[in-house]
Amino acid sequence: MRNKIILFALGVLLPIAVLLIEAFTGVCKQSFFSPIPTPLHSALVATVPLGNLFLLLRTGNASYRPAPFDLLVAAIVLAISSVYSFLFLPLMPIAGMGMIMSIVSVFNPDMLVGLLGLCPLVPATSLAVAGILTRRILRARAQMKSASWFDALCSNGGLCTLYCFLLGIIWSVAPCNASYRLF
Repeated sequence: MRNKIILFALGVLLPIAVLLIEAFTGVCKQSFFSPIPTPLHSALVATVPLGNLFLLLRTGNASYRPAPFDLLVAAIVLAISSVYSFLFLPLMPIAGMGMIMSIVSVFNPDMLVGLLGLCPLVPATSLAVAGILTRRILRARAQMKSASWFDALCSNGGLCTLYCFLLGIIWSVAPCNASYRLF
């Protein structure tokens, strides 16, 4: 039960909170770069907590039997969260220090430091939760001893293709006149 609560907090609640914070305040946009510059990016980022919630509810039952759709959702969540984790990778050490500073100075009225530390770390926590849930799916599929064409699609080659597709979408929709260029 405790593991479900931790996975729910790190994989669902925290990404939703950071998405709402970024949408309403633009903390990352003002400080680093805009991780959600368009509505398509917002929709892509919103699929991560929804996918994690779907997988958490599906794999939480004792009588869980994996479906091909579960692997597809896991692949999408892994792809999106890994792309955003890669984008925020240079900021993660600074974000960790910011989180430590905000925890140490809880009563400091300037909580922006904590928000700056939270935004870059959430894709990594979502990626870890999605990895744990994917491992649950794969263990359940191994116990069923079933293999299909969908297994090949969701293998490493299929995930690599999905990563390239999502990276192409993110790159092509990024505003051309932005002061930053990721690629």
